Amino acid sequence: MIVISDTSVLVGLAVVQKLDLLRKLWKVVFIPQEVFREVKPDKPGYAEVQAAIAAGWIEVKPHGGPVLPRGEDGCLFLARELGADLVLVDDGKARKRISAAGFRVSGAVGVLIAGLRRDYMSGPEVLSVLQAWEKLGFRLSRGLVSLLQEKAGAIPLQNSRDFYDDWDDPKVDAAWLPKKK
Repeated sequence: MIVISDTSVLVGLAVVQKLDLLRKLWKVVFIPQEVFREVKPDKPGYAEVQAAIAAGWIEVKPHGGPVLPRGEDGCLFLARELGADLVLVDDGKARKRISAAGFRVSGAVGVLIAGLRRDYMSGPEVLSVLQAWEKLGFRLSRGLVSLLQEKAGAIPLQNSRDFYDDWDDPKVDAAWLPKKK
């Protein structure tokens, strides 16, 4: 599966020590050069992203186009070149553009959902991440966060899969999630 990530998803997961979810879920995640440039040495998440690049599971992939001003634009260009199966991006306008171009889109909350579904996280861990993001000022869809909080709070610690199997909310498109083992 070819997965491309924008900066906000990488940094959002890195600052709560959950960047490794990307490796667990998809083995390798590609980022365009533009995203690589946006992850700054003096900003949160830099060390974690650099470590993942050094380990080889986040791969900086140059595209054949011009240098673009924003990571989201680079993600769309790279998605077209690689024929991406999924693009991880949180910005609402970028999500609409990438989706309109025919690509499946998810964001940081979607990664949490996938981690929960595959039993890489428990319900309380998800709630803890959401609380940390809120304290850090991350902008997230209130509707989706509320829904996730409601469902995550009701998840038995031993069996988070029941949560996802029973979730029939039309706002959540889970077709891109990795299959259960």
